[in-house]
Amino acid sequence: MRTKPFAVIQHGAFLFIVHAYTARQARSLVAARLTMQTKTTLPAIIVIIAASTAAAASFTTISGPSRVLDGDTVAVGNIIIRLKGVDAPERSTDLGEAATTVMKTIVGTSNLTCSLTGEQTHRREVGYCSTADGTDINQAIIEHGAALSCPRFDARYLPFEQPEQLAAQPRATYCVARVR
Repeated sequence: MRTKPFAVIQHGAFLFIVHAYTARQARSLVAARLTMQTKTTLPAIIVIIAASTAAAASFTTISGPSRVLDGDTVAVGNIIIRLKGVDAPERSTDLGEAATTVMKTIVGTSNLTCSLTGEQTHRREVGYCSTADGTDINQAIIEHGAALSCPRFDARYLPFEQPEQLAAQPRATYCVARVR
């Protein structure tokens, strides 16, 4: 089990250790207090930010009962997870409803185990999930032809795309690598 990110905040003679849900929250806590700190505490704060960032680099794994929200989003307990590397159609479309149905078939009544990357998008955690029998649901939804890969964020699922799905669904613009 890994240690959660944390922030150390000095207030006068007191030193507070604040556990945060994510490294981003830890940095925000420190930044909020930075405006009230003297320059003498800055080196300590920089060390703490580095420590919390390193902690976020490792994955947090969660397991438990799950529910499918759409083709690329599931919930484990009360944590909502956006599947990394998956571009499923929006649920409000016919293809999106079909993707949701396929994902419900893949997951079934299985508990999910998800490795969270520490990233967040639209207040959702980002991660890789598998069923109790070891099925990688990120890969499975793409193999079933109900979603595309999202190579800008993770190209590992690109080889599993189905040509029919690529023809039926344009890749989301946020999944296309930006040209600089």
